[in-house]
Amino acid sequence: MKPFLKNQWIWLVLVLVLASFLRFLNIGKWQFFSYDQARDFIIIERMFLDHKLTLVGPTVLAPGVSLPPFYYYSLAPFLYLFNFHLIGPDIYTAFLGIAAIAVFYFLVRDLFGSKAAIFSSLLFSLNPYLIQASRHAWNPNTIYFFTLLFALSFERYFFKKSGKYLILAAFSISWALNLHYTVLVFLPLLLFMFFMEFALKKISRNLLLSLLVFLCLISPIFIFELRHNFPNTRGIMGFALKQTNLSPGFLGVEKGKVMFFDYLKMPLTLISGLNQSKNLTINPSHILLFDKTRLQMDTKIFMAILIFVSSLVLLFRGKKERRYQIIIAFLIFGFSIRLLFPPTSFYFYHYTFLFPFIFLLLSLNYFEYFKKHNNIFFPIVFTFILAIIALYPAGFRNETKTEEFFLTACSIITKNSFSGEKVAVAANLKDLSRWDHNALEYRYFLEAFYRLPVSGWDADDYKEANVLYLVDEGDLKNPLKLGGMEVEAFLPKKIEKSWKVDTGQTIYKMIK
Repeated sequence: MKPFLKNQWIWLVLVLVLASFLRFLNIGKWQFFSYDQARDFIIIERMFLDHKLTLVGPTVLAPGVSLPPFYYYSLAPFLYLFNFHLIGPDIYTAFLGIAAIAVFYFLVRDLFGSKAAIFSSLLFSLNPYLIQASRHAWNPNTIYFFTLLFALSFERYFFKKSGKYLILAAFSISWALNLHYTVLVFLPLLLFMFFMEFALKKISRNLLLSLLVFLCLISPIFIFELRHNFPNTRGIMGFALKQTNLSPGFLGVEKGKVMFFDYLKMPLTLISGLNQSKNLTINPSHILLFDKTRLQMDTKIFMAILIFVSSLVLLFRGKKERRYQIIIAFLIFGFSIRLLFPPTSFYFYHYTFLFPFIFLLLSLNYFEYFKKHNNIFFPIVFTFILAIIALYPAGFRNETKTEEFFLTACSIITKNSFSGEKVAVAANLKDLSRWDHNALEYRYFLEAFYRLPVSGWDADDYKEANVLYLVDEGDLKNPLKLGGMEVEAFLPKKIEKSWKVDTGQTIYKMIK
């Protein structure tokens, strides 16, 4: 039995099995289909049905700013293989979340040994924020796999000077840039690797290949910029300057103050599992600005403070060692993302790329313990106490809005649409944060499942349509006077027919 217990691969497999169970449990039943997903899936669906490729990926918080497109191209096979059902991209996201645990294990093992790696990987796998992120297809939710891969590449290149890790680092950081621009803060670390390679070998084959990989994965966005008069550049500049009347000096002080507090606030939120439903959700009506998250001093937060402070003490005690310096570098550069955002435009999910490095910091506690002890009882208790703190009382189930909610309504619209009609769709959603009525979620299913030719969602598209299907998720008293660009552009005069859907919506067929 003892050789079995000492086999690190057996323990790693057990951790991954547990992680897989938590990430795949009811994955099809606990979906929440949001505007961002609908937008992304429509673009991917049109790649297959209309053969429309794209040079840009998802939009970000800054108005008019888009990411490079490879998130779409990575989702496309899963959406296609699962016949455009939502579960395909969710499964892809879950696999990346599980793979991230394996990468995390190898990183911790390199730095602190296999025992610390097993227990910290178990803790990593049980965190509700990371479970949630692994269950929903959304571009920020897959980013931490690639930042972990970059960290592993950085560490191994730093200690082994192997050029293949330089190539892997260039790939992982450039792919992460396709998921969110927050990882720009790690570019200095990639440049440091390039300088190391140049200092050791001048212009080597690995250096050239690394540069080529990096440029290939981000080049589509530059081509798009040149073709469309630099919309991303203008959007980023506008975003950086907005939402403040402070002078540059006072603005810098304010950003620095917020970043300083986040060094404590973000790890405590992550470790304690605080405010899950509003910090890490793809439901835009519930997502909360991180500045509005308050740390209430209860048992969970108190224990999280003790654990985090002990980790910091261990980190700075060993700060002269290279492995500790690597952790410090990633944390310093990671938290500097706060300096790039206006103080009032930052959400917890913007830190998703940095989540693994908090657990890397926590792994110091296991490392310190196993330097002096061989008994695994205390690490087991410590791990499960931390897991319970984070999971209680919310668990890891979030609100749902599955494809079944949309399909019945879309089926009714399809059955009552006739050839020759120019069909437009609009929706009055329950989501109070949605000021638009473009029904993007319903539009996806109408196009992908029923092949119904639906108009676009610009004002001219609604003007040219002769039939408007309005899906009401609330309780409209006068649907003809809903308002909003979509209905006002169509100018309906009459409700020809209406249907009450089993899933709660009411559908109105409007004509001019």
